[in-house]
Amino acid sequence: MSEASIITIPSETFTCNIVPCQIQYTGEADHALLTTSREESRITAENETLNKAGTASIDDVVYLRGRKLLGKRVDMGSYEGHILQREETLAEEGLSSRYTSVGRFDRMVLFAHEQVPDLLNCQWGNLAEMAQAADIIHG
Repeated sequence: MSEASIITIPSETFTCNIVPCQIQYTGEADHALLTTSREESRITAENETLNKAGTASIDDVVYLRGRKLLGKRVDMGSYEGHILQREETLAEEGLSSRYTSVGRFDRMVLFAHEQVPDLLNCQWGNLAEMAQAADIIHG
């Protein structure tokens, strides 16, 4: 059985937000009811507090279900990510997968609960380093 793949190019651009949680439900959710808006004054005030404590600054502050999340932007270099949805169909040759793009992102924000995310010790923070290694190997 062979597997053929087709990828459709995305049309919309999003920001990829990586939140430290385990998701038990994967259905639709109204994010306006679960999160508060991003306000520059809130980010500035939080950065002033962190600077006094000698901690790195943040790029975003949001509240998810009442929990405070501090966000730090992950450097993606010149790369962009894609959000794909896979649809499988049975064809004469075997299983065929079609990937439909929901959107793309060129900005990724890593969040942590009430602390600045540690970009050096997580898989997402090392994204720029992995991209450099891929460029050396494949470039």
